[in-house]
Amino acid sequence: MKRSIIFLALMWALAACDKETTISIPETIAGTAWAATKGDGSHISLVFDAETYSLERYEPNDGKTEQTAEPNEEQPAKTRTYRYERPRVELLEGSEVILSGEITTDGKSYLMMSLHNADNNIVETLFKVK
Repeated sequence: MKRSIIFLALMWALAACDKETTISIPETIAGTAWAATKGDGSHISLVFDAETYSLERYEPNDGKTEQTAEPNEEQPAKTRTYRYERPRVELLEGSEVILSGEITTDGKSYLMMSLHNADNNIVETLFKVK
């Protein structure tokens, strides 16, 4: 009897170790944050709320941070919204699509967003951080 209990406990422990966490492409990106840091120290952060997004860039050469979601006194703020149809993402300024791309995953360790310009060149590759 004691051997049976030990055997069952061991089997349960081994079964629990075999379960891997899987990462899937989310149904919504509201409430998520994405980031990338390049070799030169520049950093980009992209945060989505229910309807809009904010984009922040840091370039170490000038030490300034550009927050694209905040209005500039010389230029009125543009409405920055997005469209998400899993896995496709479109970032808009007003009605104009400025970047588009998609979310991918290896299913185990990351969620990645690749953003392309109108010429379909990759301009940013970000990883989900929140």
